[in-house]
Amino acid sequence: MRPVAPGAPAPRSSRRHRMAFCGYSVKFSPFEADRLAVGASQYFGIVGNGQQLVLDIDRPGGPRVDDGLLTVCSFYTNDGIYDCAWSEANENILVSATGDGFIKIWDLGRRRAPQEGPAGHGQPVAQLSGHAKEVSSVDWNINLRELLVSASWDSTVRLWNVQRGELMTTCGAHRGVAYAAIWNPARPGVFASVGSDGMVHIFDVQAIGSGGGGTGTGTPVQGFRAHDTEILSVDWNKYNANEIITGSIDHTIRLWDLRALSSSQGSLGATPLHVFTGHNLAVRRVKFHPFHGNVFASTSYDMSVGVWDTSPPSAGMTRRFNHHTEFVIGLDWHLFRENVLCTTAWDRTVVVWNYLTDPPPTQMPMATPGARRPP
Repeated sequence: MRPVAPGAPAPRSSRRHRMAFCGYSVKFSPFEADRLAVGASQYFGIVGNGQQLVLDIDRPGGPRVDDGLLTVCSFYTNDGIYDCAWSEANENILVSATGDGFIKIWDLGRRRAPQEGPAGHGQPVAQLSGHAKEVSSVDWNINLRELLVSASWDSTVRLWNVQRGELMTTCGAHRGVAYAAIWNPARPGVFASVGSDGMVHIFDVQAIGSGGGGTGTGTPVQGFRAHDTEILSVDWNKYNANEIITGSIDHTIRLWDLRALSSSQGSLGATPLHVFTGHNLAVRRVKFHPFHGNVFASTSYDMSVGVWDTSPPSAGMTRRFNHHTEFVIGLDWHLFRENVLCTTAWDRTVVVWNYLTDPPPTQMPMATPGARRPP
């Protein structure tokens, strides 16, 4: 976990920003305290284009906007954007997971002025190709900073060396859609993936091999059935390298200790440390708090956001927020400001707030001119 930026001014209040497209993913910058990326898709991500937004939280003495979030730049894709991730090595590099199977790489340092053309601020500086269907998830390794992992509707999880622009390994362990893959922040070469088969797979870069060109074996070092239905999201506890949470369409979130699971439980199911209930529809995303190992947040198709405590005996939901009016898809915690959350939803809004001190705004901001894809 990175320390709070020295002398960084505190946010003035909660914020709500309206976009032209439906929100799918939000990620706070690991370098700049007031910057976040938003991946969005036209027409609910079913058809249409994608938009990669970069927003700044307005600062004291800086430019002011009515909703508190200033658009730095936006990039467009021919298909929807379902996830995004910041580089851990360069504050200007950002990747987008798109519906056409590509991973687009953007460089904010090379963006052009918007008046130079109608198609946003420029084209990707590179793209990674290999997936045969929609890319649903991307995650950049915080320790091995040249590595990126992606998950796709083509059932595969793929390991990339972004610095070389090379596919290193294809992992085909899931029987169905691979919805998410994420690195373990405490174990540099380890990542987890989840999918529509209800399975959690754990991979280790050293064990799966990386032969280049995708020729690694891609075999998981551990796997177990965590839910009887599709798992949409997974995250690692930043303070316990063996603890993960999973969110499923069965409306539940489950907490797991990998040390308590044996390899023989793969097809038989496993016993979680705790089953969290409180959402009324599918759990779309789960995310552990970067400052507190016993706290995590979740979003759901029931249009709510939950904050949870894993500490027994009172484990359960401690806060519930209903500030969105459509499926809530994207979620992230601020890396520098304790207890600050950001969410985005199909209602085309991005909301930033401190869940303990500032309630999220429910009043829709004035409609702003939305960027449109040129014909």
